[in-house]
Amino acid sequence: MYLLQYLYWRMIAATRVTQARHISVLPIDEWFNIAKNLCGQGSSTRMNPTRVMAHAIDKGLLSKLNHFDEVDLSTTVLAKGLSRHCGGNVFSAPLRRSHLDDDLSALKLHEIVGTGEARWYSPKADAMHKNLAQMLACRDCYDAGDVSSVQFTWLSRLCNGHMLIRKAGTFTWSLCIGNVMATSVVVWPVEDYHGQWTPKSGQEDHSQWVTITNLEQWEALPIQPISPMHKAVKMEQGRAAALDKSISLKHSRFYPAIPIVAKATDIARSLLQCVCIYIYIY
Repeated sequence: MYLLQYLYWRMIAATRVTQARHISVLPIDEWFNIAKNLCGQGSSTRMNPTRVMAHAIDKGLLSKLNHFDEVDLSTTVLAKGLSRHCGGNVFSAPLRRSHLDDDLSALKLHEIVGTGEARWYSPKADAMHKNLAQMLACRDCYDAGDVSSVQFTWLSRLCNGHMLIRKAGTFTWSLCIGNVMATSVVVWPVEDYHGQWTPKSGQEDHSQWVTITNLEQWEALPIQPISPMHKAVKMEQGRAAALDKSISLKHSRFYPAIPIVAKATDIARSLLQCVCIYIYIY
């Protein structure tokens, strides 16, 4: 019995070693050698995948070195459509019309390809949402009856994740998640949890975009997050416990579901005052 178990586990160990070993493939190794030799001939040691692929094809990696039968493209029938009317140069996008034939020159490719600044809306990857954020900010300012105030939407950059904000005269606080393209602020509603604040998690609760154009219309409350473990310690210590009181935490099943909460570190102030205090402290 013990011998069968021993042979069984030896077979399992051998299978694991076989599956985890490095399996070398000859075409891949030669492909790497071609790219390595090409890099050694130049001053730069970097190669993009397109260049590696092109040199592997030019060197005949599969047909000459590994004796694979490649597909003969000389008898390939081109599909009808753009390839029938346009040559291969159309995808290279030459800027000089004199280098194109009459058919390609009539397409006026120079109007959509160039090295200068685009005449249409063409944002960078890190600013692709700026147009949408500005549109929503304009709608908020229009609903407020003051479209010219959209020039002050940059004030949203004053909000950070260490504060709750609300409009002056209201009672509902919201947690600042971050600003969108220095135009709008994304907030999440919060609720009171035993004298502290926790994000709402109901089905109807969701993030909202807020546009700030006037600091006097907004109030802020600085907060500090409290972890569930720290909350459990406070529950064991009690409200009037001394700071040096030693406690021993129980298993998590002995405590109710404790969410991540935040406590207010100051009273509610205007948004500008709260930002000044935050800058002074941090």
